Formats: sequence, structure tokens, C-alpha cells
Amino acid sequence: MKYKSKIAWWLYLVFALCILPILIIWLDPEIHLTKALYGSGVLVLVNLGMYYLVINTYYQIEEGTLTVKAGFLIHQKIDIQSIKRIKETNNPLIAPAMSLDRLSIDYTKGSTLISPKLKKEFIAHLLKVNPDIEVKYK
Repeated sequence: MKYKSKIAWWLYLVFALCILPILIIWLDPEIHLTKALYGSGVLVLVNLGMYYLVINTYYQIEEGTLTVKAGFLIHQKIDIQSIKRIKETNNPLIAPAMSLDRLSIDYTKGSTLISPKLKKEFIAHLLKVNPDIEVKYK
């Protein structure tokens, strides 16, 4: 089953603020048309890249494996039997999570931070596969 990442409200604000320079470029009569096209083209590409990451960040539980996917940047597979602990956190470290309402997953080879939208269902699903996982709620 695929679980989408929770998206923080402030991320929508970041998208809006990234569009603002495009409007300024096009509304400024002093900027030459060629510069406006190049400048706004670069900003549009950056926005599309960020949007792609947001809509393509998810966590999939399938055949005993947790797959953590964040666009083209992260594709991590974790054996669910190797998961030792899940802890609720607001850790702001860079992670494949679009919200600060996160879960820290500790497993044999390391740890990762994620932010599933349906957190309780996600944890229940992992526990169904591996009932030995220790869960720490805030």
C-alpha cells in the first residue's frame, strides 16, 4: 500500500513566494523581453522541480519492504523485519518528508525520517508485518 507524505501548510507558501519573482520580472518595464524569458524560465523549472518532489514523495509497504521515495532524489528500501523502533518527532533535518510532523524509523542499518499523511494507519500496517517494532508516541 502506498502512503503519501503529509504536506505542511508553509510549503504552499514557499510555492507562492517562488511565483512572485516571475510576476515581478514580467511586470517590470525595464527588463528586456529576452532576459524576462530566461529569468522566468529558470524560475518555472525550479518550481516544477520542487512540485515534482512534493507530489512524488511517498512511502510504500509491499512484500515485507518499506520503500521511501522522494522524487528522483531518494529511493530507499528497508526490510520491515529490520525495523526496531518508530518514534514521533518534529526533527527538522533534511529528509524525504514534506512536513515536520514526522516519524523517526530506526532499523538495523540506520534511521530515516518520514511524514506519512495517515500516520496511525501507516504504523498499524508496519506492526502487522513486524509486531516486534517498538512505537514511541509523543
